[in-house]
Amino acid sequence: MNRKSLTKYLPYIVLTASLFATILSWRFAKSSTESYSRTQLEVATVSLKHVIKDRLENSAGILQGGAGLFAASDNVTREEWRRFSEILQVRERVAGIQGLGFARVFPAQQKLEIERQVRTEGYPDFQVFPDNGQKEFTSIVFLEPMDERNLRAFGYDMFTEANRREAMEYARDSGAVSMSKRITLLQETDQDVQPGFLTYLAVYKNGVVPETVEQRRSDLLGYVYSPIRAGDFLALIANDKHPDLEFQIFDGRGDLNQKNLMYSSSSELLKAGYSGWYSSTAEIDFGGNTWTIRFVTDSSFGLSPVQKAAPIVILILGIILSFWLMHLVRYVVNQNSADLKRTASELSTYQFRADEEEVIIERDPRAIIATNVSGIITLINQKAQKHLEYKEEEVSNLANLVNFVVAEQINKLAAELTQRTGIRTEANFETLITDSLIEGLDKKQLTMITKSGKKIDVLVEIKPLYSDRNDLLGYEFTF
Repeated sequence: MNRKSLTKYLPYIVLTASLFATILSWRFAKSSTESYSRTQLEVATVSLKHVIKDRLENSAGILQGGAGLFAASDNVTREEWRRFSEILQVRERVAGIQGLGFARVFPAQQKLEIERQVRTEGYPDFQVFPDNGQKEFTSIVFLEPMDERNLRAFGYDMFTEANRREAMEYARDSGAVSMSKRITLLQETDQDVQPGFLTYLAVYKNGVVPETVEQRRSDLLGYVYSPIRAGDFLALIANDKHPDLEFQIFDGRGDLNQKNLMYSSSSELLKAGYSGWYSSTAEIDFGGNTWTIRFVTDSSFGLSPVQKAAPIVILILGIILSFWLMHLVRYVVNQNSADLKRTASELSTYQFRADEEEVIIERDPRAIIATNVSGIITLINQKAQKHLEYKEEEVSNLANLVNFVVAEQINKLAAELTQRTGIRTEANFETLITDSLIEGLDKKQLTMITKSGKKIDVLVEIKPLYSDRNDLLGYEFTF
């Protein structure tokens, strides 16, 4: 591509380069905000995971209080259990807990006696169920508050259902709080049905956890337990600090199947299927069971309004700037093109005038030497050639005029100029022409050296040469 073509396409080259830089800047800004958002998601994930774990620990604390009551009493009565539950205020203490109960372990031979005793305590319809001919029952005999929902579960043998039995066995054998897998509570009605789970803590004879599993099984009295509605229990987890963070909790380790869904903070997540959203998973191990939590948010999570707007602002401003630069370069190119044409015209005119001037100079009886702005001789007439004993081809465009003046005189002139102006002046061509630039015309008595080495004293008239536009072209030395 020649220079003319390059100049023609330069505005478009600048536009392309600017747009490319804009896209790179936009992608970098977008990547940076996305990275920051993902980091904020991870931080929020850890924070909310701890909130959920703390709530589970609070529910465990209620069970430990119930077990302590049995440890402190030889025979806990129904009235004592009721008063104890009222003092704990279990429903107010932890949302979603339906109550605090005790499931007694007893052999099948005592079933009728247990039913008779409870009926005499004010529950004439009490019945242990289901009766599948099992040798041992683990039925709910205390459950407070005894409202309509809890009456549905009163007398139920929880050991007959697999998920409940698994959690109870874990509590019995470990001596620690256990948490069941996802179930539907017996307390549920036909309205607002939610998944639920149960927490258990085994109660042993003498209120002490035996050392071995065999002893724990033989000394088991029953279980303090709490039925919990998962939706109510987890609904208040939503953190005011992260209102745009949604989450789902699944029962089990890493299994995000909808049949294991315990809770979803937004039904929109199910509809969206997480497409185009940021997500993070965490696991909570508690009471022999595991919950998998999936946190979901959009790409602007944790960003301030300025951070959200930054990528698009960079893109828009970059595009505007790119086109502005293109127009600026186009203007400069067009202006330079016009200047070049004007300069070419002036140079053509100057060359014509120079040719005429050369004829005039040759006819001038004085010795005349012309230089460029740096002092290089560009023209020397016959008279000057004769004085200096040089031919034109020996000096024209080759020699600096200062070389024809004795060095001592140049040094002296430089010293005088320095003293006069207060500015240090080098001993060079500028020493000769400085005064002419100030005055417009200067005369100096110089000692010049000829080709043969002879020194001649001459009075030199120095005059700057200017173009029509007042640009300095060089100097004329006449003697």
